[in-house]
Amino acid sequence: MPQQPPKATKLADLFSLKGKVVIITGASGPKGMGIEAARGCAEMGADVAITYSSRKEGAEKNVEELTKDYGVKAKAYKCNVGDFADVERFVNEVLKDFGKVDAFIANAGATANSGVVDGSPQDWDKVIQTDLSGVAYCAKAIGTYFKKQGHGSFVVTASISGHIANYPQEQTSYNVAKAGCIHMARSLANEWRDFARVNSISPGYIDTGLSDFIDAKTQELWRSMIPMGRNGLAQELKGAYVYLVSDASSYTTGTDIVIDALPHIVEICFTPVASIMGVTKTTHQAGSGAQPKAGDTVTIEYTGFLKDTSKPDNKGTKFDSSVGRGDFVVTIGVGQVIKGWDEGVTQMKVGEKATLDISSDYGYGAKGFPGHIPPNSDLIFDVELKNVKA
Repeated sequence: MPQQPPKATKLADLFSLKGKVVIITGASGPKGMGIEAARGCAEMGADVAITYSSRKEGAEKNVEELTKDYGVKAKAYKCNVGDFADVERFVNEVLKDFGKVDAFIANAGATANSGVVDGSPQDWDKVIQTDLSGVAYCAKAIGTYFKKQGHGSFVVTASISGHIANYPQEQTSYNVAKAGCIHMARSLANEWRDFARVNSISPGYIDTGLSDFIDAKTQELWRSMIPMGRNGLAQELKGAYVYLVSDASSYTTGTDIVIDALPHIVEICFTPVASIMGVTKTTHQAGSGAQPKAGDTVTIEYTGFLKDTSKPDNKGTKFDSSVGRGDFVVTIGVGQVIKGWDEGVTQMKVGEKATLDISSDYGYGAKGFPGHIPPNSDLIFDVELKNVKA
């Protein structure tokens, strides 16, 4: 039986969460996405149940704040989302204490500190178990109840890392888990189509304090790839969480909301352009230097012409390194292969021109290029290299 639309018609009523109960996992930090989601729900009138893994004191402090500031019922529970039996126990306790659950935000997660080669199998398992299996366990525990109840909203905190391969940090397990979360939400939306909605949110670089240990140079590199020039704040996400758990999103399911200030359109074109340059770590003039070595970092000043071939009437757009946030800044990787260069071009000298045609399977863009290029189209770059410098 199809899910029915809400009876409310006024926007304030559609966004209201009065009389509803929302679970948010991973909400023990002072400024994380979990607590901001809880604050947003409480602000709109919902009673909230939050979880913690080890920070009991932080969770209890958050509960005290939620109760005091918003006048709602709030309670903290210890829960290991990577253990299905513990998740099932937790959900049953919430149902006993609150009487029902209307929405569940699966937010608890773990970060990755290494790649596949340098990390241990245990490192991989921990991230996958928490970030991917943990979401599935939460879905199974609450989905059984939603099916019996006949309604519900399940929201997954995914990540922009589920859409891209982040640079320069090596976090393959995290990226894989978050990509899995996005597709899990889509798949569950179909599986639960008769009784509940399922969506995900993919935040970009959000200042939650969890990345404070990352060196300043790397964090600055992250910011340089964000057109808005700054990290987001967790409070800038709570509106999306409220939307997805409220009746305002009654016709929204299987959707991933990307909230990242656009860095997802930045990643694709750096490597192909950089790796054909004859450069080392010093400023070069035309014709000087050798093919870049692994680890070399270069800045490319350029002018060019961009055409999206998926639009037959598209006449193209001129661009250069003064557009957007400026020059490409690229670190050369290992074993890169250049594809699509006309006439076998493998190097460029300052002042030379070449055309690069890249087929897009996924849809992308790049810093300095207007708009988002749709999937299954071609990008044609007529590029003139102005300068390459360290």
